[in-house]
Amino acid sequence: MSKEVIMDIHNHTNWSDGDSSIEELVVNALKNDIGILGISDHYNSKNTRSITSFEDYILEIEILKNKYLSKINILSGVEIPVSSILCQEYSLKLINNLDFVLVENIENLPLHFNLESLEGHLKNITCKKGLAHTNLYTIAAKYKDIGGINYFIQFMKKTICFLKSTLIQVIVFLMILFFTMKIIG
Repeated sequence: MSKEVIMDIHNHTNWSDGDSSIEELVVNALKNDIGILGISDHYNSKNTRSITSFEDYILEIEILKNKYLSKINILSGVEIPVSSILCQEYSLKLINNLDFVLVENIENLPLHFNLESLEGHLKNITCKKGLAHTNLYTIAAKYKDIGGINYFIQFMKKTICFLKSTLIQVIVFLMILFFTMKIIG
């Protein structure tokens, strides 16, 4: 039987708003039996400290990937605001060399944008895509007239995104959904 691999892909370092270096995170992951470690510092964020030299950031990750190759799988990524995706405030050439991109706060899409307009922008990003800091309750309420959470799930399937959300968010969402259905039904 194969050993279960623990994965953590949402990690910030001192390249953005984290306190530790990338290598310190790698060493800590090794101590805690993490098999896959994703580095996903903020990129192009106006609300928090962000990567200032993208090329140097990627170079450091690549050096550490090679150094720890036999011990851990290190993935290169960034967390980018949904507003930057819509305004195309990033370099596709740089982004598409990453292992993944986390799009943050998708529920904050401006009212004049919908998921289909975001889908068009996400098609240009060829690496794996996921979501960070996603409030499922807000998503369900925002799109309730066109299918709610099911509309969002269909969007996820079409854009080949994976959802990076906390278990607590999912449990809270399901509890709210259950109580809402109980009150209505």
